[in-house]
Amino acid sequence: MQQTENLIFNQNILQQFNPISLKEMDAAALLNRMDRKFAFHISNLEEILTALTPYYSILEVKGIRANRYESYYLDNDEYAFYHMHHNSHGNRLKVRFRRYADSNLNFFEVKIKTNKDRTIKKRIKTDNIESTLFGEAKNFYELQTLRGSNGLKQKIRIDYTRITLVRNDLAERATFDLFLTYKFDDKIKAFNNLVIAEVKQSKIDNSSPVTRMLKSLHITEKSLSKYCIGIYELHDTVKKNNFKPQRHIINKILSNINYGR
Repeated sequence: MQQTENLIFNQNILQQFNPISLKEMDAAALLNRMDRKFAFHISNLEEILTALTPYYSILEVKGIRANRYESYYLDNDEYAFYHMHHNSHGNRLKVRFRRYADSNLNFFEVKIKTNKDRTIKKRIKTDNIESTLFGEAKNFYELQTLRGSNGLKQKIRIDYTRITLVRNDLAERATFDLFLTYKFDDKIKAFNNLVIAEVKQSKIDNSSPVTRMLKSLHITEKSLSKYCIGIYELHDTVKKNNFKPQRHIINKILSNINYGR
């Protein structure tokens, strides 16, 4: 699929937010939460951010407000975690190493999606990003999941830029992921004009300024996983039928900058 010409949004809008530090943001960690996901064309991002400046602060790390992330997802050769999502299992996992490039921090993370639609994230700091599990990360995974870790290895790398907003009352975080690039072996797939937004709350709050703003632009909630998109795109042997509607949504967004209006 041919994308429209890549667009770069005006990052000056980020300077209109009050800053919040990593330490201050700990009060809104929301490691046990409800997630709502949205996707839209990057041409809408500046308008959305402009409307949110009175209600949110922005994460600033070493003077940087659009932070670089690297996520390295692990799965086994049967793609067990991917198929949990593909088959809509009520309880499912994602397992990854994540590098926060601007703060030079690494974490190993286990994300659990429960059958109550809650997201629970557990993580530990690590010195390095590894291609398999061993040592402390292996023990942590097995403790959190009560599963064996044999056969787990890196299956996809995702690089992206994240804008993180924290509501002024610390009750909510909203993230905007852009310039997504997927890598596996010698394969690369980039979605430069796609933005995936995620609203993170302890419980669903429809009065959220960000969800109201997205709704005003007819940008509706979507079931999208960055990890599953990457496996769909770069791994040929997995089942894909149940993710074709999500891929169709992405095609529409990227081919029509006014999609959702």
